[in-house]
Amino acid sequence: MPSPVGHAIAGLCGYTLVARDVAPRYRKALLLASVAIANLPDIDILPGIFAGDLGRFHRQGTHSLVASLAIGLFVGLWVKRWKWSSLPWGVWAFTLYLSHILLDMLVESSRGVQFFWPFSDDYFILPITIFRSFKYSASAIGTIQTIFSFNNTLTVLWEMVLLLPIFLLVQNFAGRFRQFRQSVQFKLAYLFNGKQRR
Repeated sequence: MPSPVGHAIAGLCGYTLVARDVAPRYRKALLLASVAIANLPDIDILPGIFAGDLGRFHRQGTHSLVASLAIGLFVGLWVKRWKWSSLPWGVWAFTLYLSHILLDMLVESSRGVQFFWPFSDDYFILPITIFRSFKYSASAIGTIQTIFSFNNTLTVLWEMVLLLPIFLLVQNFAGRFRQFRQSVQFKLAYLFNGKQRR
């Protein structure tokens, strides 16, 4: 899997695309939510702590399309409390969560993820792998030493080489993306309102 740093960069991309759509007082919370959602599938390592094996449940149900849809639905319903539009925010959360799964499917020396869980227990990986594997634990040296190992340091540096340029592109593209999204929303609203009038 990519490291939490790599997934956090994906979260920053998600934040950058929507930050201008919220009032400044909400932006810090939005930033934290973006990074959290981008890392959320890895919550499956927590039960592994009690099982004595961090990888025992890793890349299973939380790394699936169904989990992505559930998060999108949850966020879409949650933002109603601020009277925000459910659909765009649900799609945003779904895409951000899904970014984690797709990045994990690009990791070399990996069996992939259970993308179609619960309908299939098979693991899927993309045909091209560009990321090194980030390891949480090696029995020979223990969890803490593994997390801060030389291998993981190289993994994080490689992720930064690959993902930071993408983040910079997203930053430059964010204004145009906002205009495009508003244009699409306007056209959809016009379509639906036009049908209702008839």
